[in-house]
Amino acid sequence: AVVSTQSGHYGRGEWIKQQLSEKNREKEAARHAESLYQKKMMELDARAVQLAKEEEECRRNLNLATKNYNAALDAERKAKEAIDKQKELDDNFTELSNQVFGDTLTENPGVAQSSFGAHRVITDRWKGMSAEQRAEIQKIREQQQAEKQRKLEEERELQKEY
Repeated sequence: AVVSTQSGHYGRGEWIKQQLSEKNREKEAARHAESLYQKKMMELDARAVQLAKEEEECRRNLNLATKNYNAALDAERKAKEAIDKQKELDDNFTELSNQVFGDTLTENPGVAQSSFGAHRVITDRWKGMSAEQRAEIQKIREQQQAEKQRKLEEERELQKEY
């Protein structure tokens, strides 16, 4: 009976050691699990921080690209406006030159000539007679007056004869 008591006592001591050993293994496993959990959480936090940094860098790059694109569009718009303005100035200058040096202001008599004949004029474009035309009309008048005077003299001569 002593052996059984000792073996029972020895069995209980062994059982306690086994229980303590199992409890220590469970604590160690829990500590290991907690350590793995903490490492995983730190890894996930580091990954989240890295993703946040990458996202911020991406956002910065996108904003920079948008800014550069808008600046290029603005420069293109300003260049187009400058070209359009220069074209308008050139057109205005050309129109002004055409008006100043054109037939209307230089009073070119050819503008008033009708296509129906050289003796006809377009009245809304006629600027009046040139000095040569006035001189020719005066010459014709004088010829007509001389002719009339001659005819009158002939008639007087005829009258005297009757």
